[in-house]
Amino acid sequence: MKVLFYHSSVFLDHHMGVLLDEAISLHNQGHEIYFAYCNNLLNTCFSNPKGEKKVCISCKSCTKHALKRLPSQCHIINLKRYKTAYTTQSFQYTSIRDIKLLQYKNVNIGLGAVSSYITHTRNNEPIIDEECKNYFDYILNDLCNLTDSLESCITSINPDLVCIFNGRLGDDRPMYDLCINKNIEIRCYEVIGGINEEFYKMYYTNCMPHNIKANFELINNLWKETDKTEQEKIEIGKQFFYNRRKGIPTNDKVYIKDQRKGLLPKNWDTTKINIAIFNTSEDEYSSIGDEFDSLQIFPSQLEGIRQMLKMTEDKKNIHFYLRIHPNLANIPYAYHKELYKLPQTYSNITVIPATDPVSTYDLMEQASKIVVFGSTMGVESAFWGKPVILLAAAFYYSKNLCYIPDTSQDLYNYLTCELSPKNNLEAIKWGYYFMYRNSANKCKNIDFNRSTMHLFGRTIITPHFLTMLGSYKLYAIYSSIRRKVFCSTKSIFKEIPTKGI
Repeated sequence: MKVLFYHSSVFLDHHMGVLLDEAISLHNQGHEIYFAYCNNLLNTCFSNPKGEKKVCISCKSCTKHALKRLPSQCHIINLKRYKTAYTTQSFQYTSIRDIKLLQYKNVNIGLGAVSSYITHTRNNEPIIDEECKNYFDYILNDLCNLTDSLESCITSINPDLVCIFNGRLGDDRPMYDLCINKNIEIRCYEVIGGINEEFYKMYYTNCMPHNIKANFELINNLWKETDKTEQEKIEIGKQFFYNRRKGIPTNDKVYIKDQRKGLLPKNWDTTKINIAIFNTSEDEYSSIGDEFDSLQIFPSQLEGIRQMLKMTEDKKNIHFYLRIHPNLANIPYAYHKELYKLPQTYSNITVIPATDPVSTYDLMEQASKIVVFGSTMGVESAFWGKPVILLAAAFYYSKNLCYIPDTSQDLYNYLTCELSPKNNLEAIKWGYYFMYRNSANKCKNIDFNRSTMHLFGRTIITPHFLTMLGSYKLYAIYSSIRRKVFCSTKSIFKEIPTKGI
């Protein structure tokens, strides 16, 4: 079988390592391996959003160094070989929503461009002025050029299988869409872990890692296929939630370390029906794709909260407490800042700032019901026996776990009527999925884990597979010095435009 791997930048630390590890594994199984890399075909990429020449030079050097880890029988593909004539075009759009819809050769270049942009800036609603339009026009044309080159590469090699990492970002989206359009099997690799633990790799066939159905299948299959007893699985699944509540790192950052156990808002009134709203980092889900967009009940979390406050403002016995996600603490954009203005209009809400020491888990425990927009607190609250109302897409999206309204009347009823908790077995399965990881998915050939180093006053992420004299630390020092001393500072963009609505 012909297997084509593609990755744009070695600086996406563990991404390249995972693909190299898998390429060697498939080679050892007897498959013919092709590994395509950018080699400055892209003028900008996720690792080099401003198009800095020094970053590109350093990336090319590090990539060639990394690819030496592949067996000599593998074919190394310089994508510049497949560069075709492309005429720069002008795109028509006035909003970020317009950009998301832009396609080239049935490839979602707009969604890819927006996904990379929002990941860098956390601005999901930029002002489309001249500066911003010049930026996006350049990126979109770059992705069109990449699409042409990848299409030519695919046609030439005619692979049976294509492997990429994740697939969401602009650098990878063209390859994903081309394969889907051409009915070529594609695997999108991802990692789990990495927070005080090793990375574990996994992949999704013909879908991205954000696919809700695929994730449910993985969770249910792991639950069914393991050799552990039902009770053993339940105890492992429960441990995930115990760890989260204790502030023990699991699959994500610890957000409660600066919170005070037992602390509730000063105006907490036990005589009322208190509803806790846990919002999420809206930027994380605003450019994933149609599945997540289609499951949003409201255009934004802000609008959803406003609607809930309006429909219940005559219910004086109901009060909402909005716990703003700690990950939003330094976000200067409207989707965060406007939340603090809600009490100016509505008397039935208290806003708890992102940095406030009020305890998230005590708030959850004391609330009558929980409202979420995809936050992990949704599945956690379900586990702890709270009725949960889910108003957006989530990996745990299921009416067996949450109350999911189909209409405004449904939502009103859920907010105003008494609700019973759902069966928390679904939540336990979810916890088990994150706690019990198959060791077969560890590094086999390439160490794709990473460490943090402090160098020249900077904190840098150091992938273990890039080494000098057997040391990844030594290679990191060498690479940093080379970039600092020898490379040009020339760049395409001085800054990424970040003015937001």
